[in-house]
Amino acid sequence: MSNAQIEFHKSKIRLNAMVKYLSGFDLSEVDLKLRGPGDIFGKMQSGFPKLQFADLIADQEILIQAKRGCI
Repeated sequence: MSNAQIEFHKSKIRLNAMVKYLSGFDLSEVDLKLRGPGDIFGKMQSGFPKLQFADLIADQEILIQAKRGCI
């Protein structure tokens, strides 16, 4: 798949999300999944950092539980 096709599909996902959700939090979650969180302490504003122990998208539930002290 070319970069243009990938960006086209991402645009469709964003537009569908704006139709589906009213909450800015829900929209930002869709955007996070598409763009990535970037570099928390650096200059990269998007993309996926290479974490040693967790994936911010795939491990979202367990990270939330850990933050709450449930684990």
